[in-house]
Amino acid sequence: MKIADVLPQEFVDYMGGCQDQALIKKFSGKMLLRIAGLESYNRRQQVIC
Repeated sequence: MKIADVLPQEFVDYMGGCQDQALIKKFSGKMLLRIAGLESYNRRQQVIC
């Protein structure tokens, strides 16, 4: 499973061009794996925002 396939596309696009180091650190690999493991798309959106 690719994490990017499970995360909301808007989030992936934004993070791909993000220059804010604090935000990038907030969403570490471990955090993204936890978010991707959530069952519903809506719950993933809530955790990201």
